[in-house]
Amino acid sequence: MDSKDVFVVGADGLIFHYDGIKWTRQRSNTRNWLRRIWGVDNTVFAIGDYGTILHYDGKKWKNTKGVTRFQLLGIWGNRKDNIYVVGSNLKGRY
Repeated sequence: MDSKDVFVVGADGLIFHYDGIKWTRQRSNTRNWLRRIWGVDNTVFAIGDYGTILHYDGKKWKNTKGVTRFQLLGIWGNRKDNIYVVGSNLKGRY
């Protein structure tokens, strides 16, 4: 990935990708709000509400098997096999 390879996420599973020329909407296959996105070495993850974790393989987004139903709010890593995700358990909401 480089500065011409940009992703943004938002409400109702919204994902847009910028390739240095144009923005293209990508299919996320979720209606959950996506809160953050992170990537390294052509591996991209998007996280959001209800424990949503999506993985982009360079062609399409896939929903990964989640381990929580919490609202996921942050993601960071230093390589594609060392990633941390944080969230919040808002009582009464999930």
